Amino acid sequence: MVYRRKLNGEEAARGRLLLLKSMWKLFPEPGQQALLRYGQRVHGAAVEADDCICVPPAHQHYYLALGPLAAEMDLRPGSVVEFERQHDGSFEARLAS
Repeated sequence: MVYRRKLNGEEAARGRLLLLKSMWKLFPEPGQQALLRYGQRVHGAAVEADDCICVPPAHQHYYLALGPLAAEMDLRPGSVVEFERQHDGSFEARLAS
């Protein structure tokens, strides 16, 4: 299964992308790490949950905090990223066109 997302300016600047609720089951629970492979390197990325009241009722948004991988991928607003879950539970990270 693949999660594909076009980054907005805030996501690109913070190196943290929104995980759509329909894709939560693909990623580890908040507070856990996802292993991301990009090229020959492996990075840990934290799954984070933020409480939100953007629309009632109160709920959470999940994010994937990429850490140093964000700079390595040179993420910018409009970048399209893909994360494909592998059989071992890790993810293959790539920039899509």
